[in-house]
Amino acid sequence: TKHSKYAIILNNLVFLYYRTGDFMKSFEYLSLALDITNKNIKQNFDFLTERGKSSFFRTISSRFDLFHSLFFTSFPEYLSESSTLYNIELLTKNLVVRSSLEVRNAINNNGDTDVINSLAKLSVIKKGLANIYSHPKDKYPNDVNLLEEQADSLDKQLLNQSQEYRHEHEQSQLDWKTVQQKLKQNEVAVEFISFPYLSKHGWTDSVMYSALVLRPGYDQPKYVYLFVEKQLSSILKNDKGVLDQAYINQLYQQRESSNPLYQLIWHPLDSLLQGVTTVYASPTGLLHKIALGAIPVTDSSTVSSKYTLQIVGTTADIINKKEDFIDKKSVQQALLFGGINYDIASSKPVDFISSSTNNIYAFVPADSSRGATGKWNYLSGAFTEATEIARQFNEQKITTHFYSDSTATETLFKNMPVNTSSVIHIATHGYFFPDIVRKKDDGLQLIDDKKQTAFRVSENPLLRSGLIFAGANPSWTNPDYVSTATDDGILTAYEISNMDLSNVKLVVLSACETGLGDIKGSEGVFGLQRSFKLAGVKNIIMSLWKVPDEKTRELMQRFYQFCFSGKSISEAFNSAQNVMRNKYPDSPYYWAGFTLLQ
Repeated sequence: TKHSKYAIILNNLVFLYYRTGDFMKSFEYLSLALDITNKNIKQNFDFLTERGKSSFFRTISSRFDLFHSLFFTSFPEYLSESSTLYNIELLTKNLVVRSSLEVRNAINNNGDTDVINSLAKLSVIKKGLANIYSHPKDKYPNDVNLLEEQADSLDKQLLNQSQEYRHEHEQSQLDWKTVQQKLKQNEVAVEFISFPYLSKHGWTDSVMYSALVLRPGYDQPKYVYLFVEKQLSSILKNDKGVLDQAYINQLYQQRESSNPLYQLIWHPLDSLLQGVTTVYASPTGLLHKIALGAIPVTDSSTVSSKYTLQIVGTTADIINKKEDFIDKKSVQQALLFGGINYDIASSKPVDFISSSTNNIYAFVPADSSRGATGKWNYLSGAFTEATEIARQFNEQKITTHFYSDSTATETLFKNMPVNTSSVIHIATHGYFFPDIVRKKDDGLQLIDDKKQTAFRVSENPLLRSGLIFAGANPSWTNPDYVSTATDDGILTAYEISNMDLSNVKLVVLSACETGLGDIKGSEGVFGLQRSFKLAGVKNIIMSLWKVPDEKTRELMQRFYQFCFSGKSISEAFNSAQNVMRNKYPDSPYYWAGFTLLQ
Protein backbone atom coordinates (compact mmCIF):
# COMPACT_ATOMS: atom_id res chain seq x y z
CA THR A 1 0.00 0.00 0.00
CA LYS A 2 2.83 2.41 0.86
CA HIS A 3 4.47 1.63 -2.47
CA SER A 4 1.22 2.32 -4.33
CA LYS A 5 0.78 5.69 -2.61
CA TYR A 6 4.41 6.55 -3.36
CA ALA A 7 3.88 5.71 -7.04
CA ILE A 8 0.81 8.00 -7.16
CA ILE A 9 2.81 10.87 -5.64
CA LEU A 10 5.60 10.31 -8.16
CA ASN A 11 3.06 10.30 -11.00
CA ASN A 12 1.70 13.64 -9.83
CA LEU A 13 5.24 15.05 -9.84
CA VAL A 14 5.74 13.69 -13.36
CA PHE A 15 2.67 15.55 -14.60
CA LEU A 16 3.65 18.78 -12.83
CA TYR A 17 7.09 18.83 -14.47
CA TYR A 18 5.53 17.72 -17.76
CA ARG A 19 3.27 20.79 -17.71
CA THR A 20 6.21 23.11 -17.14
CA GLY A 21 8.22 21.48 -19.94
CA ASP A 22 10.92 20.04 -17.66
CA PHE A 23 11.05 16.66 -19.42
CA MET A 24 14.27 15.61 -17.72
CA LYS A 25 12.65 15.79 -14.28
CA SER A 26 9.51 14.10 -15.64
CA PHE A 27 11.48 11.12 -16.91
CA GLU A 28 13.48 10.96 -13.69
CA TYR A 29 10.38 10.63 -11.49
CA LEU A 30 8.52 8.46 -14.01
CA SER A 31 11.37 5.95 -14.02
CA LEU A 32 10.96 5.58 -10.25
CA ALA A 33 7.17 5.33 -10.56
CA LEU A 34 7.37 2.63 -13.24
CA ASP A 35 9.84 0.61 -11.20
CA ILE A 36 7.41 0.60 -8.26
CA THR A 37 4.48 -0.16 -10.58
CA ASN A 38 6.30 -3.18 -12.04
CA LYS A 39 6.91 -4.52 -8.54
CA ASN A 40 3.27 -3.91 -7.63
CA ILE A 41 2.15 -5.89 -10.66
CA LYS A 42 4.35 -8.83 -9.72
CA GLN A 43 3.26 -8.81 -6.08
CA ASN A 44 -0.44 -8.46 -6.83
CA PHE A 45 -0.47 -10.96 -9.70
CA ASP A 46 0.97 -13.60 -7.39
CA PHE A 47 -2.30 -13.83 -5.45
CA LEU A 48 -5.04 -12.09 -7.49
CA THR A 49 -7.58 -14.04 -9.53
CA GLU A 50 -8.00 -13.34 -13.25
CA ARG A 51 -10.87 -10.94 -12.55
CA GLY A 52 -8.83 -9.26 -9.82
CA LYS A 53 -5.83 -8.88 -12.12
CA SER A 54 -7.95 -7.17 -14.78
CA SER A 55 -9.44 -4.81 -12.21
CA PHE A 56 -6.04 -4.00 -10.69
CA PHE A 57 -4.43 -3.30 -14.05
CA ARG A 58 -7.23 -0.89 -14.99
CA THR A 59 -6.35 1.20 -11.93
CA ILE A 60 -2.71 1.62 -12.96
CA SER A 61 -2.93 1.69 -16.78
CA SER A 62 -3.01 5.50 -16.89
CA ARG A 63 0.59 5.53 -15.60
CA PHE A 64 1.73 3.83 -18.80
CA ASP A 65 -0.39 6.18 -20.91
CA LEU A 66 1.37 9.06 -19.16
CA PHE A 67 4.76 7.66 -20.18
CA HIS A 68 3.64 7.28 -23.80
CA SER A 69 2.39 10.88 -23.86
CA LEU A 70 5.57 12.19 -22.26
CA PHE A 71 7.76 10.34 -24.75
CA PHE A 72 5.59 11.45 -27.69
CA THR A 73 5.77 15.11 -26.66
CA SER A 74 9.53 15.10 -25.97
CA PHE A 75 10.50 13.01 -29.02
CA PRO A 76 13.18 12.99 -30.40
CA GLU A 77 15.04 14.83 -27.63
CA TYR A 78 14.74 11.85 -25.27
CA LEU A 79 15.12 9.12 -27.88
CA SER A 80 17.00 6.84 -25.47
CA GLU A 81 13.75 6.31 -23.54
CA SER A 82 12.44 4.17 -26.44
CA SER A 83 14.01 1.16 -24.69
CA THR A 84 11.80 1.74 -21.65
CA LEU A 85 8.83 2.23 -23.96
CA TYR A 86 9.43 -1.17 -25.60
CA ASN A 87 9.78 -2.82 -22.20
CA ILE A 88 6.42 -1.35 -21.17
CA GLU A 89 4.79 -2.96 -24.21
CA LEU A 90 6.41 -6.31 -23.37
CA LEU A 91 5.10 -6.05 -19.82
CA THR A 92 1.57 -4.85 -20.48
CA LYS A 93 0.40 -6.44 -23.75
CA ASN A 94 -1.77 -9.50 -23.04
CA LEU A 95 -0.56 -9.35 -19.44
CA VAL A 96 -3.62 -11.01 -17.89
CA VAL A 97 -3.76 -13.75 -20.54
CA ARG A 98 -0.06 -14.55 -20.15
CA SER A 99 -0.34 -14.59 -16.38
CA SER A 100 -3.37 -16.90 -16.45
CA LEU A 101 -1.58 -19.32 -18.78
CA GLU A 102 1.46 -19.35 -16.49
CA VAL A 103 -0.80 -20.32 -13.58
CA ARG A 104 -2.45 -23.09 -15.62
CA ASN A 105 0.91 -24.46 -16.79
CA ALA A 106 2.20 -24.50 -13.22
CA ILE A 107 -0.91 -26.33 -12.02
CA ASN A 108 -0.71 -28.91 -14.83
CA ASN A 109 2.95 -29.53 -14.03
CA ASN A 110 2.47 -29.61 -10.27
CA GLY A 111 1.20 -33.17 -9.88
CA ASP A 112 -0.21 -32.41 -6.42
CA THR A 113 -3.51 -34.26 -5.85
CA ASP A 114 -4.99 -31.40 -3.79
CA VAL A 115 -4.19 -28.90 -6.54
CA ILE A 116 -5.71 -31.15 -9.21
CA ASN A 117 -8.86 -31.66 -7.13
CA SER A 118 -9.19 -27.90 -6.53
CA LEU A 119 -8.88 -27.29 -10.28
CA ALA A 120 -11.59 -29.89 -10.98
CA LYS A 121 -13.94 -28.25 -8.46
CA LEU A 122 -13.28 -24.83 -9.94
CA SER A 123 -14.03 -26.15 -13.44
CA VAL A 124 -17.42 -27.48 -12.31
CA ILE A 125 -18.37 -24.20 -10.62
CA LYS A 126 -17.31 -22.12 -13.64
CA LYS A 127 -19.37 -24.31 -15.96
CA GLY A 128 -22.37 -23.69 -13.72
CA LEU A 129 -21.72 -19.94 -13.74
CA ALA A 130 -21.39 -19.96 -17.53
CA ASN A 131 -24.82 -21.55 -17.79
CA ILE A 132 -26.28 -18.95 -15.42
CA TYR A 133 -24.70 -16.04 -17.28
CA SER A 134 -26.37 -17.17 -20.52
CA HIS A 135 -29.73 -16.07 -19.09
CA PRO A 136 -31.01 -12.54 -18.35
CA LYS A 137 -30.03 -11.20 -14.92
CA ASP A 138 -33.59 -11.28 -13.63
CA LYS A 139 -33.51 -15.08 -14.06
CA TYR A 140 -30.28 -15.64 -12.12
CA PRO A 141 -30.73 -18.06 -9.16
CA ASN A 142 -30.39 -16.68 -5.66
CA ASP A 143 -27.14 -18.54 -5.04
CA VAL A 144 -25.21 -16.95 -7.94
CA ASN A 145 -23.24 -14.69 -5.57
CA LEU A 146 -22.30 -17.70 -3.47
CA LEU A 147 -21.04 -19.56 -6.55
CA GLU A 148 -18.96 -16.54 -7.59
CA GLU A 149 -17.44 -16.36 -4.10
CA GLN A 150 -16.63 -20.08 -4.21
CA ALA A 151 -14.97 -19.65 -7.61
CA ASP A 152 -12.85 -16.73 -6.35
CA SER A 153 -11.91 -18.68 -3.22
CA LEU A 154 -10.78 -21.70 -5.23
CA ASP A 155 -8.89 -19.43 -7.63
CA LYS A 156 -6.93 -17.96 -4.72
CA GLN A 157 -6.38 -21.41 -3.23
CA LEU A 158 -4.88 -22.63 -6.50
CA LEU A 159 -2.55 -19.65 -6.61
CA ASN A 160 -1.33 -20.38 -3.09
CA GLN A 161 -0.94 -24.10 -3.76
CA SER A 162 0.95 -23.61 -7.00
CA GLN A 163 4.41 -22.63 -5.79
CA GLU A 164 5.92 -23.18 -9.22
CA TYR A 165 3.88 -20.28 -10.56
CA ARG A 166 5.87 -17.67 -8.63
CA HIS A 167 9.14 -19.06 -9.93
CA GLU A 168 7.88 -19.16 -13.51
CA HIS A 169 6.47 -15.64 -13.26
CA GLU A 170 9.84 -14.33 -12.09
CA GLN A 171 11.53 -16.07 -15.00
CA SER A 172 9.11 -14.46 -17.44
CA GLN A 173 10.40 -10.94 -16.78
CA LEU A 174 12.17 -9.77 -19.94
CA ASP A 175 13.33 -6.74 -21.86
CA TRP A 176 13.73 -5.66 -25.47
CA LYS A 177 17.26 -7.11 -25.71
CA THR A 178 15.89 -10.60 -25.03
CA VAL A 179 13.54 -10.23 -28.02
CA GLN A 180 16.32 -8.80 -30.18
CA GLN A 181 18.58 -11.78 -29.48
CA LYS A 182 15.95 -14.12 -30.94
CA LEU A 183 15.65 -12.22 -34.22
CA LYS A 184 17.52 -13.44 -37.30
CA GLN A 185 19.38 -11.00 -39.50
CA ASN A 186 16.49 -10.63 -41.97
CA GLU A 187 13.74 -10.44 -39.33
CA VAL A 188 12.09 -7.49 -37.60
CA ALA A 189 9.75 -7.09 -34.63
CA VAL A 190 7.14 -4.34 -34.76
CA GLU A 191 5.24 -3.34 -31.62
CA PHE A 192 2.31 -1.15 -32.61
CA ILE A 193 1.31 1.26 -29.82
CA SER A 194 -1.92 3.16 -29.15
CA PHE A 195 -2.58 5.45 -26.20
CA PRO A 196 -4.90 8.27 -25.10
CA TYR A 197 -2.89 11.46 -25.36
CA LEU A 198 -2.23 13.57 -22.26
CA SER A 199 -1.29 17.12 -23.22
CA LYS A 200 0.32 19.64 -20.86
CA HIS A 201 -3.19 20.86 -20.06
CA GLY A 202 -4.82 17.48 -19.37
CA TRP A 203 -6.26 14.41 -21.07
CA THR A 204 -7.48 14.90 -24.65
CA ASP A 205 -9.93 12.91 -26.79
CA SER A 206 -7.13 11.94 -29.20
CA VAL A 207 -5.75 8.41 -29.39
CA MET A 208 -2.26 8.32 -30.89
CA TYR A 209 -0.70 5.42 -32.81
CA SER A 210 3.03 4.76 -33.08
CA ALA A 211 5.35 1.83 -33.72
CA LEU A 212 8.51 0.50 -32.12
CA VAL A 213 10.73 -1.28 -34.63
CA LEU A 214 13.43 -3.72 -33.48
CA ARG A 215 16.10 -5.38 -35.63
CA PRO A 216 19.39 -7.17 -34.89
CA GLY A 217 22.19 -4.66 -34.45
CA TYR A 218 19.99 -1.80 -33.21
CA ASP A 219 21.40 -0.10 -30.12
CA GLN A 220 17.79 0.64 -29.12
CA PRO A 221 14.30 0.26 -30.65
CA LYS A 222 13.37 2.79 -33.34
CA TYR A 223 10.30 4.92 -32.60
CA VAL A 224 7.98 5.96 -35.44
CA TYR A 225 4.87 8.10 -35.14
CA LEU A 226 2.01 6.81 -37.34
CA PHE A 227 -1.36 8.57 -37.04
CA VAL A 228 -4.27 9.72 -34.86
CA GLU A 229 -7.05 7.16 -34.44
CA LYS A 230 -9.63 9.49 -36.02
CA GLN A 231 -7.71 9.25 -39.30
CA LEU A 232 -8.03 5.46 -39.36
CA SER A 233 -11.63 5.29 -38.13
CA SER A 234 -12.70 7.70 -40.88
CA ILE A 235 -11.19 5.35 -43.49
CA LEU A 236 -12.95 2.32 -42.00
CA LYS A 237 -16.40 3.87 -42.41
CA ASN A 238 -18.11 4.48 -45.71
CA ASP A 239 -21.26 6.53 -46.26
CA LYS A 240 -23.37 3.67 -44.89
CA GLY A 241 -21.22 3.39 -41.79
CA VAL A 242 -20.54 -0.31 -42.42
CA LEU A 243 -17.86 -2.45 -44.07
CA ASP A 244 -19.80 -4.11 -46.89
CA GLN A 245 -18.31 -6.13 -49.73
CA ALA A 246 -17.93 -3.22 -52.14
CA TYR A 247 -16.22 -1.00 -49.58
CA ILE A 248 -13.86 -3.77 -48.40
CA ASN A 249 -12.79 -4.35 -52.00
CA GLN A 250 -12.20 -0.62 -52.33
CA LEU A 251 -10.15 -0.48 -49.10
CA TYR A 252 -7.80 -3.32 -50.03
CA GLN A 253 -7.80 -2.79 -53.78
CA GLN A 254 -4.44 -2.90 -55.54
CA ARG A 255 -4.09 0.25 -57.64
CA GLU A 256 -1.53 2.64 -58.97
CA SER A 257 -2.43 5.43 -56.53
CA SER A 258 -1.33 5.02 -52.92
CA ASN A 259 -3.59 2.98 -50.67
CA PRO A 260 -4.76 5.05 -47.65
CA LEU A 261 -4.28 2.13 -45.22
CA TYR A 262 -0.75 1.59 -46.49
CA GLN A 263 0.06 5.31 -46.15
CA LEU A 264 -1.07 5.36 -42.50
CA ILE A 265 0.26 2.03 -41.25
CA TRP A 266 3.17 0.70 -43.31
CA HIS A 267 4.63 3.55 -45.36
CA PRO A 268 6.18 5.31 -42.30
CA LEU A 269 8.08 2.06 -41.58
CA ASP A 270 9.42 1.46 -45.10
CA SER A 271 12.93 2.79 -44.51
CA LEU A 272 13.33 0.51 -41.47
CA LEU A 273 12.20 -2.63 -43.31
CA GLN A 274 14.82 -2.65 -46.06
CA GLY A 275 16.24 -6.16 -46.56
CA VAL A 276 13.61 -7.72 -44.26
CA THR A 277 11.92 -10.99 -45.22
CA THR A 278 9.96 -11.74 -42.00
CA VAL A 279 7.91 -9.26 -39.95
CA TYR A 280 6.56 -10.13 -36.50
CA ALA A 281 3.80 -7.59 -35.85
CA SER A 282 1.83 -7.07 -32.65
CA PRO A 283 -1.30 -4.98 -33.39
CA THR A 284 -3.16 -2.66 -31.06
CA GLY A 285 -6.47 -0.78 -30.96
CA LEU A 286 -8.26 -0.48 -34.31
CA LEU A 287 -5.41 -2.33 -36.03
CA HIS A 288 -7.06 -5.51 -34.71
CA LYS A 289 -9.84 -4.80 -37.24
CA ILE A 290 -7.43 -4.47 -40.17
CA ALA A 291 -6.19 -7.25 -42.45
CA LEU A 292 -2.62 -6.01 -42.05
CA GLY A 293 -1.13 -8.45 -44.55
CA ALA A 294 -3.70 -7.70 -47.26
CA ILE A 295 -2.88 -3.99 -47.45
CA PRO A 296 -1.52 -3.22 -50.96
CA VAL A 297 2.08 -2.00 -51.19
CA THR A 298 1.98 -1.44 -54.95
CA ASP A 299 -0.53 -2.24 -57.68
CA SER A 300 0.93 -5.75 -57.88
CA SER A 301 1.88 -6.67 -54.30
CA THR A 302 0.60 -6.67 -50.73
CA VAL A 303 2.37 -6.65 -47.37
CA SER A 304 2.03 -10.44 -47.05
CA SER A 305 3.46 -11.01 -50.55
CA LYS A 306 6.39 -8.69 -49.86
CA TYR A 307 7.16 -10.09 -46.39
CA THR A 308 6.36 -13.20 -44.40
CA LEU A 309 4.01 -11.48 -41.95
CA GLN A 310 3.33 -13.16 -38.63
CA ILE A 311 0.74 -11.61 -36.30
CA VAL A 312 1.51 -12.15 -32.61
CA GLY A 313 -0.19 -11.00 -29.44
CA THR A 314 3.09 -9.49 -28.26
CA THR A 315 6.60 -9.67 -29.70
CA ALA A 316 7.57 -11.32 -26.40
CA ASP A 317 6.07 -14.46 -28.01
CA ILE A 318 9.08 -14.56 -30.36
CA ILE A 319 11.33 -15.65 -27.50
CA ASN A 320 9.80 -19.13 -27.17
CA LYS A 321 8.32 -19.31 -30.67
CA LYS A 322 8.59 -22.53 -32.63
CA GLU A 323 7.20 -23.13 -36.10
CA ASP A 324 4.17 -25.42 -35.84
CA PHE A 325 3.35 -28.02 -38.49
CA ILE A 326 0.24 -30.00 -39.36
CA ASP A 327 1.33 -33.50 -40.32
CA LYS A 328 1.14 -37.05 -39.02
CA LYS A 329 4.27 -36.58 -36.90
CA SER A 330 3.02 -33.53 -35.04
CA VAL A 331 -0.78 -33.99 -34.97
CA GLN A 332 -2.59 -37.05 -33.60
CA GLN A 333 -6.18 -36.12 -34.43
CA ALA A 334 -8.46 -33.67 -36.21
CA LEU A 335 -11.90 -32.68 -34.88
CA LEU A 336 -14.25 -31.11 -37.40
CA PHE A 337 -17.69 -29.51 -37.07
CA GLY A 338 -19.90 -28.47 -39.99
CA GLY A 339 -23.33 -28.85 -41.59
CA ILE A 340 -25.03 -28.27 -38.23
CA ASN A 341 -28.76 -28.45 -37.51
CA TYR A 342 -29.41 -25.32 -35.45
CA ASP A 343 -33.02 -26.29 -34.68
CA ILE A 344 -32.48 -29.68 -33.10
CA ALA A 345 -29.75 -31.13 -30.90
CA SER A 346 -29.23 -34.85 -30.35
CA SER A 347 -30.30 -35.96 -26.90
CA LYS A 348 -27.75 -38.78 -27.00
CA PRO A 349 -24.06 -38.07 -26.47
CA VAL A 350 -21.79 -39.13 -29.33
CA ASP A 351 -18.80 -41.37 -28.71
CA PHE A 352 -15.79 -39.64 -30.26
CA ILE A 353 -13.85 -42.86 -30.62
CA SER A 354 -16.49 -44.74 -32.59
CA SER A 355 -17.51 -41.81 -34.81
CA SER A 356 -15.49 -40.83 -37.85
CA THR A 357 -15.85 -39.52 -41.37
CA ASN A 358 -17.28 -42.89 -42.34
CA ASN A 359 -20.31 -42.00 -40.24
CA ILE A 360 -21.29 -38.50 -41.39
CA TYR A 361 -24.63 -37.12 -40.29
CA ALA A 362 -25.96 -35.01 -43.15
CA PHE A 363 -28.87 -32.63 -42.72
CA VAL A 364 -30.32 -30.66 -45.62
CA PRO A 365 -33.48 -28.64 -44.82
CA ALA A 366 -35.96 -27.59 -47.47
CA ASP A 367 -35.36 -23.89 -46.88
CA SER A 368 -31.92 -22.58 -45.95
CA SER A 369 -32.69 -18.85 -46.27
CA ARG A 370 -32.61 -16.55 -43.25
CA GLY A 371 -35.99 -16.46 -41.56
CA ALA A 372 -37.87 -13.42 -40.29
CA THR A 373 -37.35 -14.57 -36.71
CA GLY A 374 -33.61 -13.96 -36.99
CA LYS A 375 -32.77 -17.59 -36.35
CA TRP A 376 -29.57 -19.28 -37.49
CA ASN A 377 -29.92 -21.07 -40.83
CA TYR A 378 -28.30 -24.22 -42.13
CA LEU A 379 -24.97 -23.75 -43.94
CA SER A 380 -24.72 -26.26 -46.76
CA GLY A 381 -21.35 -24.82 -47.75
CA ALA A 382 -20.03 -25.49 -44.24
CA PHE A 383 -20.99 -29.15 -44.55
CA THR A 384 -19.17 -29.46 -47.88
CA GLU A 385 -16.14 -27.62 -46.50
CA ALA A 386 -15.82 -29.79 -43.39
CA THR A 387 -16.42 -33.00 -45.38
CA GLU A 388 -13.67 -32.21 -47.89
CA ILE A 389 -11.21 -31.20 -45.18
CA ALA A 390 -12.01 -34.37 -43.24
CA ARG A 391 -11.08 -36.37 -46.32
CA GLN A 392 -7.79 -34.45 -46.58
CA PHE A 393 -6.91 -35.46 -43.01
CA ASN A 394 -7.95 -39.05 -43.65
CA GLU A 395 -5.66 -39.19 -46.67
CA GLN A 396 -2.81 -38.19 -44.35
CA LYS A 397 -3.72 -41.11 -42.05
CA ILE A 398 -4.54 -38.68 -39.22
CA THR A 399 -7.37 -39.82 -36.94
CA THR A 400 -10.36 -37.73 -37.95
CA HIS A 401 -13.70 -37.10 -36.23
CA PHE A 402 -16.40 -35.17 -38.07
CA TYR A 403 -19.66 -34.03 -36.45
CA SER A 404 -22.65 -32.49 -38.16
CA ASP A 405 -26.46 -32.34 -38.09
CA SER A 406 -27.89 -32.69 -34.56
CA THR A 407 -24.80 -34.49 -33.21
CA ALA A 408 -22.59 -31.37 -33.38
CA THR A 409 -23.63 -30.20 -29.94
CA GLU A 410 -22.14 -27.71 -27.54
CA THR A 411 -21.91 -30.44 -24.88
CA LEU A 412 -19.90 -32.63 -27.22
CA PHE A 413 -17.53 -29.77 -28.05
CA LYS A 414 -16.89 -28.99 -24.39
CA ASN A 415 -16.06 -32.64 -23.68
CA MET A 416 -13.69 -33.26 -26.59
CA PRO A 417 -10.77 -35.60 -25.82
CA VAL A 418 -7.91 -33.18 -26.48
CA ASN A 419 -5.23 -34.74 -24.33
CA THR A 420 -3.15 -35.32 -27.49
CA SER A 421 -1.96 -32.89 -30.15
CA SER A 422 -5.06 -31.82 -32.06
CA VAL A 423 -6.48 -29.60 -34.80
CA ILE A 424 -10.03 -28.26 -34.41
CA HIS A 425 -11.87 -26.94 -37.46
CA ILE A 426 -15.28 -25.32 -36.86
CA ALA A 427 -17.43 -24.36 -39.85
CA THR A 428 -20.49 -22.71 -38.33
CA HIS A 429 -22.04 -19.37 -37.44
CA GLY A 430 -20.22 -17.01 -35.09
CA TYR A 431 -21.54 -13.92 -33.36
CA PHE A 432 -20.32 -10.74 -31.72
CA PHE A 433 -22.40 -7.91 -30.28
CA PRO A 434 -20.78 -4.57 -29.36
CA ASP A 435 -21.39 -3.14 -25.91
CA ILE A 436 -24.65 -1.29 -25.45
CA VAL A 437 -25.76 1.93 -23.78
CA ARG A 438 -27.95 1.22 -20.81
CA LYS A 439 -30.29 3.36 -18.77
CA LYS A 440 -28.61 6.47 -17.43
CA ASP A 441 -29.45 8.71 -14.49
CA ASP A 442 -31.12 11.17 -16.85
CA GLY A 443 -33.54 8.49 -18.02
CA LEU A 444 -31.94 7.77 -21.41
CA GLN A 445 -32.27 4.14 -22.40
CA LEU A 446 -31.35 2.75 -25.79
CA ILE A 447 -32.08 -0.89 -25.02
CA ASP A 448 -34.23 -2.86 -22.61
CA ASP A 449 -32.23 -5.71 -21.09
CA LYS A 450 -35.33 -7.72 -20.19
CA LYS A 451 -36.48 -7.91 -23.82
CA GLN A 452 -33.12 -9.17 -25.11
CA THR A 453 -31.16 -12.39 -24.81
CA ALA A 454 -28.19 -12.27 -22.46
CA PHE A 455 -25.88 -12.75 -25.44
CA ARG A 456 -26.78 -9.27 -26.71
CA VAL A 457 -26.81 -7.24 -23.51
CA SER A 458 -24.24 -8.79 -21.18
CA GLU A 459 -21.65 -6.43 -19.72
CA ASN A 460 -19.07 -9.23 -20.17
CA PRO A 461 -17.74 -9.13 -23.78
CA LEU A 462 -16.90 -12.84 -23.57
CA LEU A 463 -20.64 -13.52 -23.35
CA ARG A 464 -21.39 -11.23 -26.29
CA SER A 465 -19.30 -13.37 -28.65
CA GLY A 466 -19.40 -17.07 -29.38
CA LEU A 467 -20.08 -19.97 -31.73
CA ILE A 468 -23.36 -21.63 -32.66
CA PHE A 469 -23.91 -25.40 -32.34
CA ALA A 470 -26.81 -27.83 -32.75
CA GLY A 471 -30.17 -26.85 -31.27
CA ALA A 472 -29.24 -23.21 -30.60
CA ASN A 473 -32.25 -21.55 -32.27
CA PRO A 474 -34.86 -21.97 -29.47
CA SER A 475 -32.63 -20.18 -26.92
CA TRP A 476 -31.35 -17.65 -29.46
CA THR A 477 -34.74 -16.46 -30.67
CA ASN A 478 -36.61 -16.51 -27.35
CA PRO A 479 -35.19 -14.79 -24.24
CA ASP A 480 -37.74 -16.64 -22.08
CA TYR A 481 -36.86 -20.09 -23.42
CA VAL A 482 -35.41 -22.45 -20.83
CA SER A 483 -33.67 -25.50 -22.24
CA THR A 484 -34.12 -28.88 -20.58
CA ALA A 485 -30.63 -29.80 -21.73
CA THR A 486 -27.44 -28.88 -19.88
CA ASP A 487 -26.28 -26.74 -22.81
CA ASP A 488 -28.30 -24.53 -25.13
CA GLY A 489 -26.16 -24.80 -28.27
CA ILE A 490 -24.69 -21.33 -27.86
CA LEU A 491 -21.03 -21.70 -26.94
CA THR A 492 -19.88 -18.39 -25.51
CA ALA A 493 -16.31 -17.15 -25.50
CA TYR A 494 -16.56 -17.16 -21.69
CA GLU A 495 -17.21 -20.91 -21.71
CA ILE A 496 -14.31 -21.52 -24.11
CA SER A 497 -11.96 -19.52 -21.89
CA ASN A 498 -12.58 -22.01 -19.05
CA MET A 499 -11.65 -25.04 -21.17
CA ASP A 500 -8.20 -26.64 -21.27
CA LEU A 501 -7.11 -26.72 -24.92
CA SER A 502 -3.37 -26.56 -24.26
CA ASN A 503 -2.78 -29.57 -26.56
CA VAL A 504 -4.58 -27.95 -29.48
CA LYS A 505 -2.05 -26.85 -32.09
CA LEU A 506 -4.56 -25.05 -34.30
CA VAL A 507 -8.15 -23.84 -34.14
CA VAL A 508 -9.77 -22.73 -37.40
CA LEU A 509 -12.85 -20.59 -36.85
CA SER A 510 -14.41 -20.85 -40.28
CA ALA A 511 -17.28 -18.56 -39.39
CA CYS A 512 -18.21 -14.92 -39.89
CA GLU A 513 -16.54 -12.17 -37.85
CA THR A 514 -14.88 -14.53 -35.36
CA GLY A 515 -11.95 -12.13 -35.00
CA LEU A 516 -14.12 -9.34 -33.63
CA GLY A 517 -14.72 -8.29 -30.03
CA ASP A 518 -14.40 -5.39 -27.63
CA ILE A 519 -10.99 -3.76 -27.93
CA LYS A 520 -9.60 -2.98 -24.48
CA GLY A 521 -6.24 -1.29 -24.33
CA SER A 522 -3.16 -3.45 -23.98
CA GLU A 523 -5.25 -6.59 -23.41
CA GLY A 524 -6.38 -6.55 -27.04
CA VAL A 525 -9.63 -8.02 -28.34
CA PHE A 526 -12.11 -9.44 -25.84
CA GLY A 527 -13.84 -12.09 -27.93
CA LEU A 528 -13.26 -15.55 -29.34
CA GLN A 529 -9.57 -15.02 -30.02
CA ARG A 530 -8.94 -14.09 -26.38
CA SER A 531 -11.00 -17.04 -25.11
CA PHE A 532 -9.11 -19.59 -27.21
CA LYS A 533 -5.80 -18.06 -26.13
CA LEU A 534 -6.89 -18.29 -22.48
CA ALA A 535 -7.74 -21.93 -23.16
CA GLY A 536 -4.14 -22.46 -24.32
CA VAL A 537 -4.51 -22.80 -28.12
CA LYS A 538 -1.24 -22.20 -30.02
CA ASN A 539 -2.57 -20.86 -33.36
CA ILE A 540 -5.95 -19.39 -34.31
CA ILE A 541 -7.33 -18.66 -37.78
CA MET A 542 -10.33 -16.32 -37.64
CA SER A 543 -12.26 -13.86 -39.77
CA LEU A 544 -12.73 -10.09 -39.68
CA TRP A 545 -15.87 -9.97 -41.85
CA LYS A 546 -18.48 -12.17 -43.51
CA VAL A 547 -16.79 -14.30 -46.17
CA PRO A 548 -18.81 -16.21 -48.82
CA ASP A 549 -19.04 -19.98 -48.25
CA GLU A 550 -17.51 -20.94 -51.60
CA LYS A 551 -14.42 -18.78 -51.23
CA THR A 552 -13.98 -19.80 -47.59
CA ARG A 553 -14.02 -23.46 -48.60
CA GLU A 554 -11.48 -22.81 -51.35
CA LEU A 555 -9.12 -20.92 -49.03
CA MET A 556 -9.31 -23.59 -46.32
CA GLN A 557 -8.67 -26.46 -48.74
CA ARG A 558 -5.63 -24.70 -50.13
CA PHE A 559 -4.38 -23.95 -46.62
CA TYR A 560 -4.44 -27.62 -45.60
CA GLN A 561 -2.90 -28.66 -48.92
CA PHE A 562 0.07 -26.41 -48.18
CA CYS A 563 0.23 -27.74 -44.60
CA PHE A 564 0.36 -31.34 -45.86
CA SER A 565 3.03 -30.41 -48.42
CA GLY A 566 5.45 -29.69 -45.57
CA LYS A 567 4.94 -25.98 -44.95
CA SER A 568 4.54 -24.61 -41.41
CA ILE A 569 1.14 -23.24 -40.37
CA SER A 570 2.22 -19.63 -40.96
CA GLU A 571 3.83 -20.45 -44.33
CA ALA A 572 0.78 -22.43 -45.44
CA PHE A 573 -1.60 -19.65 -44.45
CA ASN A 574 0.39 -16.97 -46.29
CA SER A 575 0.72 -19.20 -49.36
CA ALA A 576 -3.02 -19.96 -49.45
CA GLN A 577 -3.92 -16.28 -49.20
CA ASN A 578 -1.43 -15.34 -51.91
CA VAL A 579 -2.90 -17.96 -54.26
CA MET A 580 -6.38 -16.56 -53.61
CA ARG A 581 -5.09 -13.01 -54.10
CA ASN A 582 -3.66 -13.91 -57.49
CA LYS A 583 -6.87 -15.67 -58.49
CA TYR A 584 -9.18 -12.88 -57.27
CA PRO A 585 -7.06 -9.70 -57.49
CA ASP A 586 -10.10 -7.44 -57.74
CA SER A 587 -11.93 -9.05 -54.81
CA PRO A 588 -9.95 -8.86 -51.53
CA TYR A 589 -13.30 -9.45 -49.82
CA TYR A 590 -12.99 -13.13 -50.78
CA TRP A 591 -9.62 -13.84 -49.15
CA ALA A 592 -8.30 -10.98 -47.01
CA GLY A 593 -10.79 -11.35 -44.15
CA PHE A 594 -9.09 -14.34 -42.54
CA THR A 595 -6.14 -13.75 -40.24
CA LEU A 596 -3.75 -16.02 -38.32
CA LEU A 597 -2.90 -15.19 -34.71
CA GLN A 598 0.06 -17.03 -33.25
